[in-house]
Amino acid sequence: MIVSKPAELIFERNFIFFGNEILVKEYDAKENKLLTQEFLPGNDVALLIIKQNNASDYYSESDYELNAFMLNEKIEFEGYKFIELRQFFWDAKYSSEIKSESRLLVTMSARSHSLLLQRSSFRYCPTCGTLLEDDRKFTARFCPKCQMQIFPRIEPCIITLVSRGDEYLLVQNKAMARTGRFSCVAGFVEQGETVEECVMREVLEETNIRVKNIRYCGSQAWPFPDQLMIAFKCDYESGELKIQEEELSDAGWFRKDNLPKNLPLPGSVAYNLIYAEL
Repeated sequence: MIVSKPAELIFERNFIFFGNEILVKEYDAKENKLLTQEFLPGNDVALLIIKQNNASDYYSESDYELNAFMLNEKIEFEGYKFIELRQFFWDAKYSSEIKSESRLLVTMSARSHSLLLQRSSFRYCPTCGTLLEDDRKFTARFCPKCQMQIFPRIEPCIITLVSRGDEYLLVQNKAMARTGRFSCVAGFVEQGETVEECVMREVLEETNIRVKNIRYCGSQAWPFPDQLMIAFKCDYESGELKIQEEELSDAGWFRKDNLPKNLPLPGSVAYNLIYAEL
């Protein structure tokens, strides 16, 4: 159960965000330390944020025994630093085994960040316009007027690495044109289609390439704001490369030993696909 802006903090596990960054104790990722709860801010920091009224929203969740905060302003805390949330995902993954406390922190941080973003976007009932409240039983928002329950939204997306012999098909989304970064074909699953059908459609729409041998590789919560990335590998079947200019600025076949310099960052499922982590 979630309680918005509780009168007191009964849990000591705090996830504090500013935009897409998370506040953690200063550490050197190269040392490969085990990321545990001790790297999260204590209640002294959380209470200071509340006292300074520097949280646009915060809540406590009993199921995970955590508090989550979204800051209005990025401020410095002695002994702590803000890092990109995706970097936190990466550091936690490589600090220990997948079933460790570190991995649990990744799940909790992704969940907390996504819920905070959704709470800011969905404040009023879509049916009657009444201000939503916390549901007293479920992880949901509740309309006291029409009794509607609003559960957290998850948007499934596919991401796929297409192979042709010793080459990968990589694309540059228009949103990434400024950075010059290449990545895998990705897109949202549409109503009525399977994830495999989505892989075939997205690759064909964006690159004019037909694929076969679609293989599931893994998944990753991507709370920017609410995606679940479902990763696949597949093989080239037919077609000549032709980009969908509305979506892409560039695309190409790249040899595995001569990939573009600007690729997805560690912590992303695209990085894991390209560098054979999946």
